[in-house]
Amino acid sequence: MGLSWKSAVVAQAGAACVAALAALGQPALEHTLPSGLTDAGQAARVAASGQPQTGQPQTGQPQTGQPQTGQPQTGQPQTGKLYKWDQAVLLACDSSASTTSGCNTTSLRAIDAARALSGIGPLRLPSGYWHLDVADQLVEVTNAERVSRGLPPWPGPVQALTALAARGVAEEADPAGPATSTWASNMAAGVLTVLQTDYEWMYEDGPGGPNSACTAPGAPGCWQHRDNILQPWPGELGAAEARSGTRLVLGELMVEASRP
Repeated sequence: MGLSWKSAVVAQAGAACVAALAALGQPALEHTLPSGLTDAGQAARVAASGQPQTGQPQTGQPQTGQPQTGQPQTGQPQTGKLYKWDQAVLLACDSSASTTSGCNTTSLRAIDAARALSGIGPLRLPSGYWHLDVADQLVEVTNAERVSRGLPPWPGPVQALTALAARGVAEEADPAGPATSTWASNMAAGVLTVLQTDYEWMYEDGPGGPNSACTAPGAPGCWQHRDNILQPWPGELGAAEARSGTRLVLGELMVEASRP
């Protein structure tokens, strides 16, 4: 199952995005945001199929086969207060005029705004982050979200888990973990950057957001991407990516460490 962006929001490109950022008290971005959807076919495609697409998150336990449940460690984000940032990320990352640098700039600002609402400081990216491979970026951002909430980082990317994550990416499906382990996984397709994906998984994964598995408040799929990233257990992480033009398919697989 996938994300479903509202086409009415997509139509608010360019000036609307600048106005939204101005309303948030943000200065004009260093990288110009989209000035409009100049390709009518692009707008029709977004309206018809949704962009980006995120697979329904999966978790697994070896004995019962039941997904792990539980709310994020610090509670669910106040999504109503992030609506303008939701629009800003959409406009910066999901139009035909989007650029990687503009998407990253807006996504990181949106992440920090969302974290501030939860009383958490800005997301700390490691030095050299911008020079990492995409899969390594995914590992770093996932661990940055965990460590800032007092959770143990997951070493990665681990080769065996990355191979399983790559299998899911190739099928544009959620990666499946080893049958004898406790695991969780996320997948996103049609995204532009890792930071865009982090914002959508961590702060826009509930009711009214693009997560198609969250059909109503309290639905089982609501906030599951976020919950997977914030699983309390120590473990290891595999991450993989593939490209379709300028767009990415991302997958991550988290496996709990073996217990003595």
